[in-house]
Amino acid sequence: MIGPYKLREQIGEGGFGSVWVADQEKPVRQRVALKTLHVPQTWMLGGMRREIRSLAQMRHPGIVRILDEGVEDG
Repeated sequence: MIGPYKLREQIGEGGFGSVWVADQEKPVRQRVALKTLHVPQTWMLGGMRREIRSLAQMRHPGIVRILDEGVEDG
């Protein structure tokens, strides 16, 4: 579990992180893709936040929709 997300299977991995199929438990039950960082360094978090802001403004069937973002210790 990461917050309200129950990890199911890893579907991708790159130099900075992994993408997982996960089930969101709260506030709505749904299947999601969850991107995690391998090493949560400050500069990586800044890059992720820029990516999140950019993606949140886009509306297209081929582009992911942002549901949530956050940092969890551990």
